[in-house]
Amino acid sequence: PKLSAQERTALLWWFQSMSKASVARRMDVSVHTVDVYIRRARVKYAQVGRTAPTKADMLARAIEDGLVKPDDITGYESAAVGAG
Repeated sequence: PKLSAQERTALLWWFQSMSKASVARRMDVSVHTVDVYIRRARVKYAQVGRTAPTKADMLARAIEDGLVKPDDITGYESAAVGAG
């Protein structure tokens, strides 16, 4: 499926074990908007016959399709690290 840049960004950061709230802060959007991006990506996958009902399924599909490289999925470093 053809995902928008925002959908890909939201998925990538979400796949990196970020919470949706963290993704929203990084993207400067609401958590609702992040949910919409993820939901749209799920719908696009379903429309091409490749359902992805779980986060793990969605990650597998994105890797299979080359939308995300395994090297892209690394633990993220919080901006709060060292802020204490």
